Amino acid sequence: MIDFLIFYEHVNREIENDTLLKHELEKRGYSCEIIRHSGPGLYHYHKKKNRARVVVTPWLRYNVDVIEYLQYAKKPYKLVNLQYEQVYNKNGLDSGLVQIIDEAKKCYHTCWGENSYKRLLDSGVPKENLYITGAMQQDYGRPLFNDYYYPREKLAEEFSLDKDKKWILFVSSFTATAYGKKGAEILERKYKGIKESRAFSIKSHMKMLDWIEEFLKNSDSEFIYRPHPSEKDCERLVEMEEKYPNFHINRAYSVKQWAKIADRVNLWISTSNAEICSLGVDYSIIRPYPIPEHIEVESMHNEEFIDTLENFIEINTNIPTPSKERVKKRLDNLSYFYDYDENRAAYERFADFLEVVYKKQEGIKFNLNLFEKIKYTFREFKNRTASKFAEKQIENPKNNCANNPFIKPVVKTNICKLIDNFNTKCEAEQRVTEYLNNHE
Repeated sequence: MIDFLIFYEHVNREIENDTLLKHELEKRGYSCEIIRHSGPGLYHYHKKKNRARVVVTPWLRYNVDVIEYLQYAKKPYKLVNLQYEQVYNKNGLDSGLVQIIDEAKKCYHTCWGENSYKRLLDSGVPKENLYITGAMQQDYGRPLFNDYYYPREKLAEEFSLDKDKKWILFVSSFTATAYGKKGAEILERKYKGIKESRAFSIKSHMKMLDWIEEFLKNSDSEFIYRPHPSEKDCERLVEMEEKYPNFHINRAYSVKQWAKIADRVNLWISTSNAEICSLGVDYSIIRPYPIPEHIEVESMHNEEFIDTLENFIEINTNIPTPSKERVKKRLDNLSYFYDYDENRAAYERFADFLEVVYKKQEGIKFNLNLFEKIKYTFREFKNRTASKFAEKQIENPKNNCANNPFIKPVVKTNICKLIDNFNTKCEAEQRVTEYLNNHE
C-alpha cells in the first residue's frame, strides 16, 4: 500500500512539478509514486492491496472523473485535485465545460490563487475542501533552480539548431486541432458556445501561420513552434516544416526550458505566461484577430497585444531589450490568479495540504450512479489491459508485444506509445530528483 499516488496527463506540462511534490513528500517520510492516467501503473495500482491512501489527480470535474480515480484509492476515500488548468474564459465557464460539478465538489481542490478559490467556493465546493497553494510551475523561477536549465548549446546540438542565430519561440495553444470531427461534434452538442470558440481558434490559427510564414520568408532566425500538449500537428504545420529549414515543430522539454534560452517569446492565449514571467522573461502576445471578451482568457484582459503583421515581424526581427519593469507589472497583475509566497515554495504548500488530507480520519462518501460506474469500468478495462502488457514489457523487454500474434496492430502501437511516454516521464523525474539532491 502506498501513501500518495500522483496521476499526470502530459509529461512536459506536469512531471517536473509532480516530482517536486513527490520529493517533498518523501522527505517527510511518505511513500509516493507518479503514474499516467492511462499507461503503466494502472493495472498494478488497481489491485486492492496496492491502492493509495490519497490519490492526487491532474483534473477532477465530473462524476466520471471521480469514478476513474476511485479505482486506485483505498478507503476511506481521499481524492485531491491538482487542477492543472485553473485560468479560463467566460465562454468555457458558462458552458459548463470547465466547471467542477456534482460529486467532484466533495473532493479536495488545490487553488493557484484567489481567483480559483473564489470561483470554486461560489460554485458550492466546501471551504474546508479548498486550499490556496500557489502554482508549482512558478517555483522553477526561484534561485534554487538557477542552474537547472539546459544551455542553448545542448538544445542546438540535440535538435540541429544554429546556436549563433536568433531563436524565436511561439507557444501555441490551438487545441481545437486536438478533436476529430466526431469528438468536436459531441462537445459542441453538449456544451453551448464551444462551437464558436473552436471556430474562432481554427480561424486564428490559420492567420497566425500566415504571419509566421511571412516572417520566415525574410528571416534566417530559428523559429521554434511549441504546440500545446493536446494539439495535433495539422497538415499545414507539417508542410511549413518541410518548406522552411529554420521552422521547427518541437514538443520536447517544458515551455519554460525553451523560454529561458530563446531570444524572443510569443504567445497567443497560453496560460504559460505566469511561469514565463516567473523566469524574468519578457514576451509578446500575438493577436491576428481581436478576441471577443467572452472568449478572452480571464488573466489577459489588461494585457498589451501585437495585432498587426508589421508589428509581429518588427518585434521578432529587431528584438527589443527585455523589460524588467513590464515583467514585474505583469506578475503583479497575475497575483490574483497566482498566489506567490517569497518565503515558501508552492510545492511545499501543496505538500502541507496533502499532509492535512492524509491525516484526516474520515474519507469522502460519494453517491455515484450505478449505470455510470458500470459504463466507465467497462470502458477502462481496455486501458488496464494495455497497462498490464506495458508493465510486463517494461519489466522484461524481451517480452515484446510486437511478437504477440493475438494483439491487434493498433493496440501494439498504443502500448509502444505508453512505454515511450513512461520512459520520458522517468527521465524527467530522475533529472529533477538528482538536481534537488545536489542543490537543496
